[in-house]
Amino acid sequence: MIRAAALAVSLAIAPAVPAGASRVPEGLAAHDTPDDGGRSITVRWDVPESAPEDLRVRLERVGEDGVARDVGVVALSEGVFIDARNGNEEGPPDGVSLVYRLTTLFPDGSESLPAETAPAVSKPQFFNSQRINVLLLLSTFFAFVLVNIARASRGARFHVRKLPAVAAIDEAIGRATEMGRSVLYVPGIEDVEDIQTIASMMILSRVARETARHDVPVRVPTRTPFVMAVADEVVKQSCMEAGRPDAYQTDSVRFISTEQFAYCAGVNGIILREKPAANLYLGRFFAESLIFAETGFAAGSIQIAGTAEVTQLPFFIAACDYTLIGEEFFAASAYMSEDPMLLSNLKAADWAKVLFVSLLLVGTLMESLGVSGFRDWFLVR
Repeated sequence: MIRAAALAVSLAIAPAVPAGASRVPEGLAAHDTPDDGGRSITVRWDVPESAPEDLRVRLERVGEDGVARDVGVVALSEGVFIDARNGNEEGPPDGVSLVYRLTTLFPDGSESLPAETAPAVSKPQFFNSQRINVLLLLSTFFAFVLVNIARASRGARFHVRKLPAVAAIDEAIGRATEMGRSVLYVPGIEDVEDIQTIASMMILSRVARETARHDVPVRVPTRTPFVMAVADEVVKQSCMEAGRPDAYQTDSVRFISTEQFAYCAGVNGIILREKPAANLYLGRFFAESLIFAETGFAAGSIQIAGTAEVTQLPFFIAACDYTLIGEEFFAASAYMSEDPMLLSNLKAADWAKVLFVSLLLVGTLMESLGVSGFRDWFLVR
């Protein structure tokens, strides 16, 4: 009697549960997210046809220790939730069996009974099958590179279109010879690991060799100690290759300052004091580019610039006599170094351009005919 009375009282004071509160989405399942780097599990469920738009579900991740952790709240109509790394969230650990618990949240504040998935384990995949297009295109480019390297090793000669700015460098050195004045070479403001600085060092080798042959002093102001060491060795080696080791001067390569505008002021001081016959700005530049170019213009020097920094190209084009624009700068480094391996890479890049332009034309034709499958193949997911 007492137990029956207690049960009746508990049922009387218990909150009413909506009729649909016990219902949870069917087809609930969790599995490792495919084609990813790990730490990600995808949870899916079937969306009922009559599901209200404001109905939401809460998902919890239950570890092997039985502790549940909230991982997100999404609309029931989504039908999928990906538990992955996001910002400070680490996502599910790899190699650990995890269970996901889903609870439906009703607009009146009530909740359904939770449903759990079968255990799922996250793991990284070695290959992303959705990026086969990237693999094929990169493989094609590498094949072009290997073929041209093989051609270069057999002694093949590569034709490279002459660039006016490259031809102007020899003219500038000739002008400096006639005027008996120096050549200023500015290798940019980045450190030696920057690809533009590396390309600049290759061009400096050719410039230093030609100035040594014509007995013209070259000045190379640098911003970092590492670039100074590399540039000094390049100039010294180039003088030896020209058969003029005595043409090397210990003060040819100078360290100015690691501060951007202190370095800029130091280079401008060299321009105004020595008034070099030619100024070569080849490397990566930023806000100092126009200051260099305007100072050199005021000093009456012939100026040749080259950079892949798009934001600085307009200033060089406006204030310099010749400018190597973007890719031309890297092509000039390969052309002036006369290294067969570098020229083979340049030729491989040309082949790749022909291929991509051909694919672009084919894609344009396919789109005009209403066929979008060809375009979709190039999407990177």
